[in-house]
Amino acid sequence: MGLKDQVFALKWVRDNIRVFGGDPNNVTIYGLSAGAASVEYLLLSETCKGLFSKAILQSGSAINHWASQYNILDLSVKLAQNLGFKGNETDTKAILAFLMEQPSENLSIKAKETVAASAVDGLNFGFVPSIEKDFDNGEAFLTTYPYNLLDSGNFIRVPTIRGFCEMEGLLNEMFNPNVVKKLKEHKIFTDIWKYPINSNDREHYNKKLYEEYLQGKNNDTEIENGIFEFLGHHDFTAGIILATRKAILYDAIPSYLYMFAFETPNNFVRKLFKMSRKGVCHGSDAGYTLGIDTTKIYGKITPTTSDVLISKRMCKMWTDFAKTGNPTPSTDDLIPIVWPAYNDKEQSYLVIDEQMRIQHRYEPSKIAIFEEIYNKYRK
Repeated sequence: MGLKDQVFALKWVRDNIRVFGGDPNNVTIYGLSAGAASVEYLLLSETCKGLFSKAILQSGSAINHWASQYNILDLSVKLAQNLGFKGNETDTKAILAFLMEQPSENLSIKAKETVAASAVDGLNFGFVPSIEKDFDNGEAFLTTYPYNLLDSGNFIRVPTIRGFCEMEGLLNEMFNPNVVKKLKEHKIFTDIWKYPINSNDREHYNKKLYEEYLQGKNNDTEIENGIFEFLGHHDFTAGIILATRKAILYDAIPSYLYMFAFETPNNFVRKLFKMSRKGVCHGSDAGYTLGIDTTKIYGKITPTTSDVLISKRMCKMWTDFAKTGNPTPSTDDLIPIVWPAYNDKEQSYLVIDEQMRIQHRYEPSKIAIFEEIYNKYRK
């Protein structure tokens, strides 16, 4: 993710933005998917204090399992060996010196091969942020697991927008079909956690997850939809919601939560990967805020009236938030309702669809299982 590079970039913005007519005290950081996890990492690092004033996180969190590496030493040893290292695998100084001598192109190629060969189910990017030692030189970006930082209130307090898509887990139809197949055949949910779940907990949580996601489902379509819902919660949604809850515990700084539920034939991700299954999958909101040029990807599209409406609404709310810290400072024909800040009592979130609406307490019994696991294992 290049997190330390991102910090340097933000420092440059702070020091130079006035030259371009900007305000160093009104900077909004914004990311989608891994970019959203990056944004949350920036919120969690002491090195970023004073570098931004608001944050927008679409479909990603630093506490999503794929955003942290819990065994970075083992993975690095395997990478060195794949590059030809023949020394003692416990000699970390020699391994570091060897890796530092490798051409960047070789590192990139072998890193991908090393991650692909690792026996990890589900979304797995391998070389992602990990805990580092603090040498008291001010350079350490992250010395504690993200969940512990959020839980203890050790994060930068700025207004935030966090959100997710209605069926995030459909991403696995393209990228992890074997995981879907294994869950369908064996129904052992805890196998895809990135850290060990003890045997008693495995039985306990498998039972609870089965009851929530698959019990009473009989045909293939119902079972697969239950699996995709579970994977979406596991990969993205549970972490996003729990991070939102943690963000509001310590002061009155507002946090806003949304669910993107607009389904359209022009869905960027669906067209990109030629997906046939219905559902608003991961990244579906990207085209409505980032203005992705699809011409060179899969040809020009003609947006529908609803496409245009959703895009105008999201861009208006996002820019109003960047300006004021409030996505709906006023209402009009375009934005007909007020988006309330998230609080522990009502747990309100905005549903972004052709008809905007406010709902409350997203899937509480399902998210409660993930919260229990996060609280117990602290990762």
